[in-house]
Amino acid sequence: MKTLPTTFINVTPSLFSTKKTPGNCSGVVLQAVFGLIAFLSIFSNSFFCVVLLRKRCLLKKAYNILLIVLAMTDMVTGAVIVVTPGFIVPVDKFPYPTGMTGLSLFCHLIDTKFLIFTMGKASVLMVMCLAIERWLASVKPLQYRIQFSSRRLACYITTIWISNCVLQLYRLSRRIPSEDGCRWAEETLRPITLKAMTISYVFVTFVIPSFVTWVTLLHIWISVRKSPAMNTASGIQTKTRLLHMCVLTALFLTLCWLPDQLNYILSIFKVTSLSSPISDYLLVLALSNSCINPWIYCLANEEFRKEFRKLFSFRICCSAKIPFKSSSYCLRSKDIVKDLEMVLDNTV
Repeated sequence: MKTLPTTFINVTPSLFSTKKTPGNCSGVVLQAVFGLIAFLSIFSNSFFCVVLLRKRCLLKKAYNILLIVLAMTDMVTGAVIVVTPGFIVPVDKFPYPTGMTGLSLFCHLIDTKFLIFTMGKASVLMVMCLAIERWLASVKPLQYRIQFSSRRLACYITTIWISNCVLQLYRLSRRIPSEDGCRWAEETLRPITLKAMTISYVFVTFVIPSFVTWVTLLHIWISVRKSPAMNTASGIQTKTRLLHMCVLTALFLTLCWLPDQLNYILSIFKVTSLSSPISDYLLVLALSNSCINPWIYCLANEEFRKEFRKLFSFRICCSAKIPFKSSSYCLRSKDIVKDLEMVLDNTV
């Protein structure tokens, strides 16, 4: 089977290799880690969607609509990890579709990593849109309702998805059907073209969105800090919560994606290799952002914490099998639920 050079693939060949090395369990560990990421992405994001959908009034705000779209994107990312060969199920053991049409679609959409990187980079762009939305709401409230009306918000979300899909189109022709599954297609682009495309791709899908996110959040912090309202005691508390929000949002986004994207660019100049084990772990770090995002916003937002608390305490109460009147330890006791609320309130 002919393999494509690692340049511009943006996946780690050592992870997807079918070669067995005696005594080497790193592949099994990585598969378990990817499985954990997939589970947490699906569970945490679906739980967050339930929290928002239980209280529909929250969806009247543009910020919350962007959050639920982000959660759905990350949830799909977890599902795509499960069905992508080499992440959880080894390539040589993966049950590829048997029909030519199904196999062709599978090779182009899933085995090329088109869907998984489309979802991952859409998450990055959605975080940037969230930062811009918070910037307008905090710094330019008079323009906020105009710029983030329902119609414009739908336009922003649609534009993010369409532009991100267009940026990932180069992947669709990278894998083609073969007798034993999918194989790499012949490379037709010149090396200089691949380098230019790789650098442009990383800048458009990661560097620029990250820069915009950092700048907007920093400007929010500076503007709110200069506000007269921050001189009060409540203003200091608000300033602290805002700092947490700014730092967590930009920090986790950068920490998760920067190492992988930097390694990707360096690989085309032969400084690093996508065949090295470190590339596998950097890919793990990048995809782990899909299961972190929901908790960043929930733990930094008091309104979301209340809804999480209500749903969590409701589940505990419903799962208690001891009758309320027969035991002082029943979790439906108002005192215990009140203590639980105090603990959850003090998480941030």
